Amino acid sequence: MSKNPTNGERGNILVKIASIASGGGLYLFLLYVCVWLPTFNLSFYSREYDKYGVPATIQVSKADLMQVTRHMLGYMMNKKPDLVISTTIDGQTREFFNDREKSHMADVLGLFNSARIMKNAAIVLFVICLLLSLAKRSAARFFKTAGLGVAALGGFTVAVFGIIAINFDRAFTLFHQIFFNNDLWILDPHVDLLVNIVPFGFFIDISLVVGGLFVASVTLTAVVFLMISGRLKKCSTF
Repeated sequence: MSKNPTNGERGNILVKIASIASGGGLYLFLLYVCVWLPTFNLSFYSREYDKYGVPATIQVSKADLMQVTRHMLGYMMNKKPDLVISTTIDGQTREFFNDREKSHMADVLGLFNSARIMKNAAIVLFVICLLLSLAKRSAARFFKTAGLGVAALGGFTVAVFGIIAINFDRAFTLFHQIFFNNDLWILDPHVDLLVNIVPFGFFIDISLVVGGLFVASVTLTAVVFLMISGRLKKCSTF
């Protein structure tokens, strides 16, 4: 006859599941933060504009371009209601974004809003699982399993980054085909200013920054969690 698990065994299984789940949640949180940091950093855009000569390309002053960027990022953070912003382009005052660009950026905003929900859910999941592990006096196991989980998922993601780097152009296209259900992301550099202020090189640069931040954050998190686990093992209470 099979032996039914005891309450203690059930508790250990529950903590293990919670630890694995929290590791996944923490991984998603770190990925979100690493994407968010350069994406909403005005200094990063300023350097990229200088690097690719964007102001001269679209005939706009650097000051006006940065003002447009502030408005665009404010929109992406739900602080601006729309992308209606006028500036001087080649000596003429006009709206910076046309209808196609506004529609595409609305899709991008939806993607970021979904990511924010995911990030918040990941934080709640981690806190709940941590509290559960503390209640079961299994914090040491929790931090060890969560740390190893983050490291494993991080390693897998780095491998994916490596594959993407082999053919970034194809990966860029595939990303848009997966996450957008229309072709509004296909812009004409002769008509659409958006594709000029964030040229292909911009996406390569921001991907490198995100990748570097992600590797560093995952490594640090895994090391810290394993250190915490080791210390807690010395305390029988946990």
